[in-house]
Amino acid sequence: MNEKNKKTFWPYGIILAIFAIIVACIVTVIISLDYPVYKDNFYFDQYQDVDNNYNEIQISQAKFDKKYAVEFIPGNAKVGQNFNAKFKITPKDGLNLKDLKAQILFTRPDSSKFDKKFEAKLKDNIFEANFIPGKPGRWQILVKITDTKDTGFFKFEIKADK
Repeated sequence: MNEKNKKTFWPYGIILAIFAIIVACIVTVIISLDYPVYKDNFYFDQYQDVDNNYNEIQISQAKFDKKYAVEFIPGNAKVGQNFNAKFKITPKDGLNLKDLKAQILFTRPDSSKFDKKFEAKLKDNIFEANFIPGKPGRWQILVKITDTKDTGFFKFEIKADK
């Protein structure tokens, strides 16, 4: 008789575990809606186009790297003050630099809200672009340089102080 009156609580544990899993899923969805994932602009193109042409992009990058060396000339960035970003281009085989074109994107790593895009001018083997950081912290400088055939993509980081 003692065995019949003995109660087990494991069914309550299973129900409680299922309920906890459902609550965790709901909380995950709510948090993910509040913090959206920002698209990566490294290749200056939509995700689908990059995904479809990734191998060609990498081949073009390798060819570009064989022809040119790109060096970022660092400077001090201050919030609200003009920052002059300079990129020195050195041809490896004595190539002519007149056909090079550069697009520069200044962006924050966590948001695309402050993005600023520029076409840079080549002067004395240096591409230059000016921008004013609107917020302190990390800024990424994404650079796309093209010649008549190949394209190179580069990423640099700066820290803007108050």
